[in-house]
Amino acid sequence: HGHGRPRSHLPPSGAMENKSVIRGMVYGGFASCVAETITMPVDVVKTRLQMDGAGSAKMYTGSIDCAAKLTKAEGMGALFRGLPPALVRQSTYGSMRYGFYTPIRDLLGVDPTKPKSEIPLWKKIVAGAGSGAVASGLANPTDLVKVRMQTDGMAKGPDGNFLPKKIQGDGG
Repeated sequence: HGHGRPRSHLPPSGAMENKSVIRGMVYGGFASCVAETITMPVDVVKTRLQMDGAGSAKMYTGSIDCAAKLTKAEGMGALFRGLPPALVRQSTYGSMRYGFYTPIRDLLGVDPTKPKSEIPLWKKIVAGAGSGAVASGLANPTDLVKVRMQTDGMAKGPDGNFLPKKIQGDGG
């Protein structure tokens, strides 16, 4: 046992990196979902305020007024409207952004066995921007669904009454 190279008790670096990438994707997706859930009421109010007055007179005087009127008219659940597609987006976007980084970095000619400290900064930036752009493009449709759900119920018909709350396609 005393002859030759010392034995390593660590798995090969590729196995360790694959395991940490998958773990990072899961953790990234989960953390993104927690953050989205916590900030959803603020996002709903922000989106309502952005759309306020788009088709008729303004309904809200500010953030607090919007949140109060929204919860009074539609209940506390209205502050979380659009959460399901937002969670789909966050879990997929957070995971894809992390998961695409290493393959894109390696496509730029980075030797996977090279220490991270020796990888040129510009390659890290390009890989990060590329993975973020691809993930954002793929996850973007869920944002449209989320915003439509958040603003559902804001439109008024010709008679001045609010239109029914339902998601409709672009077909008409």
